[in-house]
Order: sequence, then structure tokens, then C-alpha cells
Amino acid sequence: MRLISFRGDAGEQLVDPASAAVAMQDDFHRLEREVEQALIDLLQRRQLASAGLVVAFDAGTATVTLAGPVADQILREKIILSCGNVQGVCQVVDLLDAPLSMRTRRSRLYTVQAGDTLASIAVCVYGDASQYRRIFEANQPMLSDPAQVYPGLTLRLPA
Repeated sequence: MRLISFRGDAGEQLVDPASAAVAMQDDFHRLEREVEQALIDLLQRRQLASAGLVVAFDAGTATVTLAGPVADQILREKIILSCGNVQGVCQVVDLLDAPLSMRTRRSRLYTVQAGDTLASIAVCVYGDASQYRRIFEANQPMLSDPAQVYPGLTLRLPA
């Protein structure tokens, strides 16, 4: 099990805040099911959902728990980041299982700070601004444009 922290105030907004506030007062479990379905839909749109994937959301702790089999370590990391880079999610519990033969070295995770660009991150990590493409490609389909980064976004930085 691995626990990964995210900024709950940054990321894609999947659930309408007004609707979420009403659901929190009326039916806590309904909000949790709504967020779970929104995360599953997001993973399907990004073609990251896999058979047997389980997504659970605990609204009290703003935690997503992911379980089930995945094809490889890269898919595992992209699923975790897709679910964590969502407004209202502060933590992801990783219970995903990649076959031993498909496990590669884990990527480093990096949270974007104000003023960061993919090129500036590439200089710090790889010593070469042109390596921004490497970071961009490692974070597709979460990023569709290299200029799309914002403070609080968590990125994969390949080894």
C-alpha cells in the first residue's frame, strides 16, 4: 500500500461544488458515489480504465482508494495521478497490482509550483530544457498541451 498526497484545491473539477455542498448535507454516500462515478468516467475518457479496477472515495477524508490489476507501472502511475489531480481529492491510497514482470522503476512525482513550466522543471531534473517533451509525453493523456501546467498539479517525472 502506498499513500500519495495531493493538493485538494487544485486540479480538474469533476463535481459541481454547489451540488457537492447539498449532497454533503443531504446524503454523504450519494456524494461519494457521484465522485467515484466521475473518476471512473474520467479514467475511461483518458483510456486508462482497466477491467477489475475499483475506485472508492471517502468524502470525510477526501481520499480515493484504488485497487485491482493494472497492466504495468506506467498505467498505475497515470491512474493515480488522474484521480489525485482532481479538486476535492487530498490523498490516493494505491492498492493497484501490476505484474512483477511489468514493474519498472517508479517515476518521481513533482508538484508544480507558481512560475514553473515544463522547461524549467526539465532543467532542474534533467539539466536540459529540451527534455520538457519527455515530461509532457510521460503525462499524457492528463496533459494535452505543454503549457497546461498550473500550481498544485502533480506530474510524473520519468527516471
